Amino acid sequence: LDNTSSPAPVAKPKPQKEPESPKAKKSPAPKDILEPKDTAPKKKPEASSPPKDTSPLPAIFKNSDYYFNQAVFFQQTGDLEKSLEYYRKAGELNKSNNPDIYNNMGVVYKDLGRYDEAIEELLKAVYLDPNYAKAYNNIGVVYYLKKNYANAIVNYEKAISVKRGNVEAYNNLAVAFKKENQFEKAKITLNKALAIDPNHAGTNYN
Repeated sequence: LDNTSSPAPVAKPKPQKEPESPKAKKSPAPKDILEPKDTAPKKKPEASSPPKDTSPLPAIFKNSDYYFNQAVFFQQTGDLEKSLEYYRKAGELNKSNNPDIYNNMGVVYKDLGRYDEAIEELLKAVYLDPNYAKAYNNIGVVYYLKKNYANAIVNYEKAISVKRGNVEAYNNLAVAFKKENQFEKAKITLNKALAIDPNHAGTNYN
C-alpha cells in the first residue's frame, strides 16, 4: 500500500484591491495646558497653635513673698517636694535676703531625712541673720537626729545665747545633755526651761 499522504490543494490567489490614497487626519483642536495634578494624599491642615502670650508677667509672679507663701502652704499640707520647689523659686527672687526661706527649707529637708542638705540651708539662714535663734535651734535638732549630740549642744547653746527666753532650745539642750550622760547639766537646764514656762509640754515630759 502507498502510505504517502495526498498533497494539500493549492489555494487560489484572491484578487487584490487597489490601495486607497490615505485620508488626511484632522489635527485635534489645541487644548489648554494644565498643571499636572498632585496625586499624593493631601495632608489635613494642622490646627493653628494659639498665639503665644507675650504680655509681661504680673508683678506678683516676680515677687519672692508670693512663692514663699505658696511654699509654706505646701509644707503645711505635707507636699514637701512641691514646697521645696517654691522655696527655691523664692530664693532665686530673694532680693531682701529673707533668712526664713532657708530656715524653712532646712526644716523641709530635715522632715525628708536629708540631714546634710538641711544643715546646708540652715547655715545660709544664720549667715544672713547671725541672731536667728530658731535656725540655730533647728541646726541642733538636725545634729541630734544625726546622733551628733556634741554639735547639737553647741547649737542649742547658741540659740539660747541670742534669745534667753528660748524655752524650746532649753528643753532640747536638756535632752542632748541626757544623751551625753551629763545628767546634772540636764537637770539644771530643764529647771531653767520650767522657770520660763511651767506649762510647756516638752519640759514636763522630760
